[in-house]
Amino acid sequence: MVNWTQMHDCYGDVDRVPALLERVELEDNAAAWEELGYRLVLEHDLVFPAGFAALPRLVRLAARSARARGLAGAVLRRAAGHHGCDDLLADCADTISEFRKLLDRHLQSRPVDYRPVDARDPRKGPPTPSAGPHEGSRLKRRLVN
Repeated sequence: MVNWTQMHDCYGDVDRVPALLERVELEDNAAAWEELGYRLVLEHDLVFPAGFAALPRLVRLAARSARARGLAGAVLRRAAGHHGCDDLLADCADTISEFRKLLDRHLQSRPVDYRPVDARDPRKGPPTPSAGPHEGSRLKRRLVN
């Protein structure tokens, strides 16, 4: 069980993130998701203790919510940076593994919210030998929220 009194968000609050999580668990509320994103990841660069504490709940929602997948991914992308929460990150190892498996299953299903970043049609196979120097790299993709 998370002790939310120790898990501050980017504004220093400890009570808002759990309330927002409860709200998005009940309904897909765009305003709640937006505020949650601002509280967990500051200016698209820093992650806070509340981000790691929220990760298990975000991953549970991720099976049915593109917003949850996106926010969980945003937290994890910032995990390599300086955040002072290495102990919290280490506690998320099982959740991170679960998220990876969930994303693998989701992407293999070729969902409608999954689109290639480049304009090349991924169903046409690898690029031809005449392609540019970076065209042969693995096709990068992204989730579109």
